[in-house]
Amino acid sequence: MSPALIAPASAVAAKAVHGVMSLNPTSLLAPAPTKTAGGASANFASTLGRATTVSPSGLVGMSPADLRKTISSLNPDQQTALSQQLVGADVTVQDASGRLVSGALNKLRIENGFPVFSVAGQDYSLGQLAAVNKPAYA
Repeated sequence: MSPALIAPASAVAAKAVHGVMSLNPTSLLAPAPTKTAGGASANFASTLGRATTVSPSGLVGMSPADLRKTISSLNPDQQTALSQQLVGADVTVQDASGRLVSGALNKLRIENGFPVFSVAGQDYSLGQLAAVNKPAYA
């Protein structure tokens, strides 16, 4: 006696065996678009894609102006995620007096929802980042 067919290999086979196809497997891949606060359509997959587009290695060699523009385009959660990836990286920051300080980015903490980190014993915000010289795990 041969075993019964439990899971057809294709949607066509499923329809042939069971008569009705009740689940479209591709519907599980990306949720339907939803309206955002501004009225535009967005879906989870596209939002997730935007959250993971900035990597520390992609910031190496970027001008300070472009670096700040990129960072300012990120929401607080994305800035925190980027900061976590930068821990241990060799960076250059600009202090309040305009002086450039280089060293390893360390001692990351979150204050009022935004990342604050230490370089050479001083605290800086992500907006004071002037250059990523070498990623932590390059």
